Amino acid sequence: MQVVVREDDGCDPGFFYNWKAATDGPMWVTTQLGDTIDVWIVDVAGTRLFIAGEAHPDAATDVRREVQEIVTSIRFDP
Repeated sequence: MQVVVREDDGCDPGFFYNWKAATDGPMWVTTQLGDTIDVWIVDVAGTRLFIAGEAHPDAATDVRREVQEIVTSIRFDP
């Protein structure tokens, strides 16, 4: 599934809710107009795994392609 940020609605109630960002690892703090969010929901032995990757159209590299390659390369041991 793919979501594209088309409007700047902020984080007002009824739109998005954010949480306090942890500074000790990767995090997703903001989105900008035009950002593309690709989402995968995968069943892994009866447990749903949610994977999301965000890319901005002005990115220096093809981030969406790179994220797709990473997701495609994921393997789970039984």
